[in-house]
Amino acid sequence: MIKNLSHTPLSTIVASIAEAFTGYFVKMPEDISFWEQKFKGAQVDFNYSYGYFDNGELIAFIIHGIEEFRGLQTAYNAGTGVVPSYRGQRLIDRLYAHAIPELKAHGISQILLEVIQENHAAIKTYKRIGFSIQRNLLCYQGSLQFPVKDVRLHKCTLADITNTPLYYTWEHTSTAITRLSSIYETYQVFDKDTLIGYFSIKPESGYLAQFESYVEDLSFLYSGIYLISKTIKCNNVDDSRTKHISFFKTYGLSNPINQYEMLFKI
Repeated sequence: MIKNLSHTPLSTIVASIAEAFTGYFVKMPEDISFWEQKFKGAQVDFNYSYGYFDNGELIAFIIHGIEEFRGLQTAYNAGTGVVPSYRGQRLIDRLYAHAIPELKAHGISQILLEVIQENHAAIKTYKRIGFSIQRNLLCYQGSLQFPVKDVRLHKCTLADITNTPLYYTWEHTSTAITRLSSIYETYQVFDKDTLIGYFSIKPESGYLAQFESYVEDLSFLYSGIYLISKTIKCNNVDDSRTKHISFFKTYGLSNPINQYEMLFKI
């Protein structure tokens, strides 16, 4: 049976996620509060998220966030999986065959997702369904070793930032970060009285969602970030951001994994 997940307890969904991602490229958290935050940031709507059930057991799922993205009503795939004993039956194909008519009826014109580049089986499935690769997203983490500048910070909100670039991915847009304002902090960085950039960060983990420099010398921006967290992690950096990527490589961040952004016009 296929049905939406609006009446499925979050604990059941998280348990299915944990089972489906056993042995995955990165370890998935099993803490329900983590998924509550993630789904809130991704604007997940369980009325348009779907599960495949066998005798009441959730064996496959597609979790969608629903929101406008770059001017179009979009369903964002915030998580897809099949528990190991049911793989090879094209259950994701069946779920999307069920979901797409309902998404279209809801005014959705495209589906967006991110997939780890080494996950060849998933990429093959998504391409078969109708997705195509849109861009290359890079992930970095570690401790930057660079000449730290003397800067000062001004705490602000993303409402104070104008002209946010379009290259941020679904969970890093200003609206997504604002929904999670209890765990993100945003700062403007100043060199004396000159505004040189801003960043949004989870202070306890050093996770960077947005980071922009208005000057060529990126060490001013990262000196500001350094005041909040000595280590950083930033996922899904558009590969067109060559100056930041070069800075990461030069000053010690590792690049453990990368993703593709894929899109399906429906």
